[in-house]
Amino acid sequence: MSPVDPVGGNVDPFDVPELSDEEAALLAAVWEADGRRRHLEHTVTPAEAAAMLRVEPRHIEDDIKAGRLWATSRSGEQRVPRWEFVFTGQPDRRDAWQLLPHLTEVLGAMPVSLSRKYGEMMHAFMTTPQDETLVDGEPVSAVDWLADGRDPNPVIEALTDYDCRW
Repeated sequence: MSPVDPVGGNVDPFDVPELSDEEAALLAAVWEADGRRRHLEHTVTPAEAAAMLRVEPRHIEDDIKAGRLWATSRSGEQRVPRWEFVFTGQPDRRDAWQLLPHLTEVLGAMPVSLSRKYGEMMHAFMTTPQDETLVDGEPVSAVDWLADGRDPNPVIEALTDYDCRW
C-alpha cells in the first residue's frame, strides 16, 4: 500500500494509482474507523462536559447554542472537543475543570470550513505547536498558549491562516 497521510483527510484512496480498488476500499474503511476512534478519544458528550464543569447539562446545551462552546456531530451524536477544557490540577475542587480562556473569541473566529470537518482539523490546529505562539522561542499549541492566559490574537490570526492552507 502507498504511504499516504490519513490525518489530513484530503486524500481519496481511490485516487492513489498504486492501490487496487480492493486495497483502496480497505484503506478507506480503516481511515473511517480510525477517524471515528480519534473523534471519540478527543471529545466528550454534553453530559460528560456538564459533569466535568459541575453544571447542569442544560448549561452546556445553552453554551453550545450561544457559541460559548463548540460541538461537533458525527453519526448524529453531538460531542464537545476536550481541548475546550483546562484541568486545574486540583481534582477535589469544584473548579477542577474550566473552559479554555478566550474560548469564545477563538470560536467566533473559527472559519466555517474548519467547523464542518468533524473537528479533526480544528483539533489538530488547537493541539499542535504553532509558529505564531512562541514561548521562550519555542512553538506551543494554541491550547497551551491560551491556558496560560496569553493574548488570544496570535491564535486567532494563526487560525485564519490555517484555514487558508486548506
